[in-house]
Amino acid sequence: MQGARWAVCDGSQTRFWLDCWATKQGPLINLVVHPVPQEFVNATVSAFLNVHEGWNWSAFAYLLPNSILMQIASIMPHNPLLGIDNIYWCYEPNGNFTVRSAYESLC
Repeated sequence: MQGARWAVCDGSQTRFWLDCWATKQGPLINLVVHPVPQEFVNATVSAFLNVHEGWNWSAFAYLLPNSILMQIASIMPHNPLLGIDNIYWCYEPNGNFTVRSAYESLC
């Protein structure tokens, strides 16, 4: 769904390549400059993190353009203390879906 986005907390639910979480341009799989290895297509965000070090850049940087890497760099890596990842509606300030905001997003 176009307005649904993932808020990454522990990184265990959000799929790195297939879910909308890092950019407003859609899933990362649509923005790659090289094909994503099949074994990584369904990997979660947490799979691309190093313990206590942040992003594991060598695992994905070669697959994405620099402009997208800069957007990922601006996102704080996962924090298990925040709980599990959750979906929110990006067209409402409180993140809750409304028919009104869905309709307005189509206009």
